[in-house]
Amino acid sequence: MNEYDFDKRPGFRIALIAAAVVLAGGLVFFFWMEERRSQERQAAYVEMERELRPLEQDAYQLKRELDELKAEHKDEAQGMGSVVILFSNLDETIYKEIYPQMKNYGLTGVLTLSEQNFPGQKGCLSMEEFQELISAGWECSLRWEGSSADPEEWLETMEGKTESAGIPLPETIYFPAETYDDEMDRFLAEQGFLAAVHHGEKGGSLITTASSDGLWHTGAVMWNQSSGRVILGEVISEKGNLVFTVGSDGKEEQYEEAAYKNMLSLIRQYSEADSLKAVGLLEAREYRQQLEELKTDSGYEKQKKELEEQIQDLDREIEAITDKYMKNEGRR
Repeated sequence: MNEYDFDKRPGFRIALIAAAVVLAGGLVFFFWMEERRSQERQAAYVEMERELRPLEQDAYQLKRELDELKAEHKDEAQGMGSVVILFSNLDETIYKEIYPQMKNYGLTGVLTLSEQNFPGQKGCLSMEEFQELISAGWECSLRWEGSSADPEEWLETMEGKTESAGIPLPETIYFPAETYDDEMDRFLAEQGFLAAVHHGEKGGSLITTASSDGLWHTGAVMWNQSSGRVILGEVISEKGNLVFTVGSDGKEEQYEEAAYKNMLSLIRQYSEADSLKAVGLLEAREYRQQLEELKTDSGYEKQKKELEEQIQDLDREIEAITDKYMKNEGRR
């Protein structure tokens, strides 16, 4: 018998067939088990997704609320630019020409008072015209004349003039160009002044973003200078405050009807776009304080913390569910 006769024996063929059957059955069983495991994994994945979906949706919604809260708070805290229109004298033109224009644009201004510049004096607004403007929402401010008089004597004189005229003593003061001296600040603060307007003397910033609980400083420029539109754009960009002066202290301060209307129109456009506020001096100061308070708003911080904690709780639940299914998968 040669080696080729061995595999012709019936027993060998039977054994070979049996081995093939066993192998085929093993493969079938293996693939069946793999299919079963795949189905189990798929079922477990579907179950895990079913548990995770509402938690993930809640977490997504809370994160959106948190992002919106942060963005809204950032916008509110930064605020917008603000501009004050201040009249450095009480020329009759204010009532006759400027007041109707500003009323038409929904704007008010700040009138300045001094010994030489007072309602009822020659060339100035009458007392009745002055009071009408104040009743319409205009403010008034004292004007420092840069005289050699002692500040206390000057203030005593102005207290007497305003009291005799029935005008409450203003809490703000305007310094014409080159008259401001920071040595006056202590005196002004002691006397209860709330705002001082300067022209950038001693390096003071013209566009003011700061706030103050005491004497607040803000810069001023003449309204009709060639760079006025650019400066107004900077006020909006920096979200600060600036005073535009109108009067007779300089050529670029003098009233010109067409140009003045253009300025008012531009201010209203920016106001309607929520980029700029046209305000009085006291309102500008108060607005800066409000923005400062918003930066440390306890209500915002509380709401932010609550949302963050809710998100963390959901993240922990999501992680726990995911770990549970991953461990079960490892046991298979």
